[in-house]
Amino acid sequence: MPRHQRATSTPPADWAGGNPACRLQVPDGFSLRETVLSHGWYELAPFEWLDSPATLLRSDSLPDGSTHLISTSQKGGAGRAVELHWISGRPSMARKAVLLARARRILNLDLDLSEFMELCRREPRLRHVPRTGAGRFLRCGNTYEEVFKAICGTNIAWKQAVLAINRLAALGRPVRGSTVKAFPTPDVFLRFGEKRLRDISRLGYRVPYLLAWSRRVQEKDPGWLQLETGKASREEAMRILLSVNGVGKATARYLLMVWGYPGEISVDSSVYLYCRRERFAGRTPTEREILTLYDAYAPWQAYAYWFEFLPWAKQHWGLGGAQGSQKQEASLAALLRVGPQREIRV
Repeated sequence: MPRHQRATSTPPADWAGGNPACRLQVPDGFSLRETVLSHGWYELAPFEWLDSPATLLRSDSLPDGSTHLISTSQKGGAGRAVELHWISGRPSMARKAVLLARARRILNLDLDLSEFMELCRREPRLRHVPRTGAGRFLRCGNTYEEVFKAICGTNIAWKQAVLAINRLAALGRPVRGSTVKAFPTPDVFLRFGEKRLRDISRLGYRVPYLLAWSRRVQEKDPGWLQLETGKASREEAMRILLSVNGVGKATARYLLMVWGYPGEISVDSSVYLYCRRERFAGRTPTEREILTLYDAYAPWQAYAYWFEFLPWAKQHWGLGGAQGSQKQEASLAALLRVGPQREIRV
């Protein structure tokens, strides 16, 4: 099968779709493919995207210590129900409820985009969004993993970030009956300690930040609990994120956008590049000029920018779906990164 990344979560050889599917109803026009490929997280274990037959694999661990491998697909394409198959075995009713809630979170299914879709239908640059079923971001199953990966991916080349994160992900607990591993829980990283994690990840100065974040989550920090339960306002979420060592304003804004807070653009070098070429006739704008331009789309500025930018990025980097060359895929992946970077070379 054509893949967008090397296999990191290969299902058992006798897998033919897993145990009977559980269906999730989706918003009108929702596209699994567009959501998965909305940014670069699909390349990071424990995710794996199988381009044909458009299936997302993910292994997950639950608070009770159980691990699960799940496939997500959408037969019939955009607007049809999403099907989850329990590859590692049918979970108990209690575990199933948790996994279904996580699946909805991963696909951002409960995010109300009705106003944004109306805006897109009025704006020529954004009409493709409702037409293709785009408009949502792929998430992880929990905010611990999301913040952890964002710290790993800040101010680093995408290729190195993917390798580092996938090396760390390999430290997780295996799913029964397969070679797949769930993303490590905080206690796993804390047991390894700084020196070993530096050697494994090659992330240098970021490792103490990762351990500090793991320790906060392990100790059930109230700020993390607010993020995890979704009870933080945008302002509270920003404050909590900025209190995390290794998370700056650009990374915090990027995470907030992914989580469904659409109002503030994470301005970095890719934003300057796009705006210079497509919005300011070859002149490099100031950050204030960029923010003023997209204020016209309030309160959806970040979403308006990203989904205007995304088709241009794919075309500019020449990626033609699963048949694109490795070089083209790497170029696009550098743009659809795990988190903001200071520099993106083109």
